[in-house]
Amino acid sequence: MNKIIVMYPPQADQEQFESRFLAEHVPLARKLPGLVKIESARIKTGPETPSPAAFMAELYFKDKDSLKAALKSPEMGACAADMQAHVPTGSWVYISDEIRD
Repeated sequence: MNKIIVMYPPQADQEQFESRFLAEHVPLARKLPGLVKIESARIKTGPETPSPAAFMAELYFKDKDSLKAALKSPEMGACAADMQAHVPTGSWVYISDEIRD
């Protein structure tokens, strides 16, 4: 599987961000063509190893072609616009290719 990983920095109201993310952004992401599953999680670190990210989402696709099609889709445009409108500070987006043994 291939995936998109999005890391979100801490927000001024983290609880509100997460609630809105799950209620509004995830339903948009579920419309992406070829999406197999989506997972989200809080990032926890120790006091001596702070992380610039507080929350993450992983969007899984069957293969590279499915991921490429999703990236070019109008649904991805809607997801990107929603993220830009509601994440006042930057986020990081990574594309991963599965490595098989």
